[in-house]
Amino acid sequence: MTAWREELQQLAAAGVEPRYPWHEWLDGNARVLVAHVDYLVPTVNFQSQAHAAGKRRGIRVRTQATTQGCVVVALLEHNAQPADEVA
Repeated sequence: MTAWREELQQLAAAGVEPRYPWHEWLDGNARVLVAHVDYLVPTVNFQSQAHAAGKRRGIRVRTQATTQGCVVVALLEHNAQPADEVA
């Protein structure tokens, strides 16, 4: 996760809108993402982006806002492809 955080800081400094590593974050494992570290938008906006990223991949996503950021969980079905196998 450290490499992504460094890349996010570089993109933000350059004024570039980051593309999040959804292939990692939607792999079926729970992710605790920290606001202003892992993502730069308001948490409610990030939650919407996470749900949209899951929808594009055919994956149900649950999010929960926390005091420090957001928990993201991709609910993979038994026969679903992991996010990194989706084009």
